[in-house]
Amino acid sequence: MWEGYQKCISNLNLIDGLLTNISAEGEVNYVLKKEDREKIFTLYSEIYPYLYWIMYNHPNPQSKEIQTLK
Repeated sequence: MWEGYQKCISNLNLIDGLLTNISAEGEVNYVLKKEDREKIFTLYSEIYPYLYWIMYNHPNPQSKEIQTLK
C-alpha cells in the first residue's frame, strides 16, 4: 500500500506541474492539447484505485498499519 501512496503523490505532482505550465502561459480559455489531456488521463488512471481507497477508508497516518508500511 505504501507504493500506492508514493505513486499518488508522484502522479499528483506531475499533474500539478502540467497544469502549472499551462496556467503560466497566461491564457484563461486555454484548451488542453491532445497530448496534455492524454498525459493527465494516464496519470489519474494509474492512481485512481489508490485515491478511491484513501477517500473511502480515511487511513490515519499515525496508525500501526500505516507506520509498518513505511
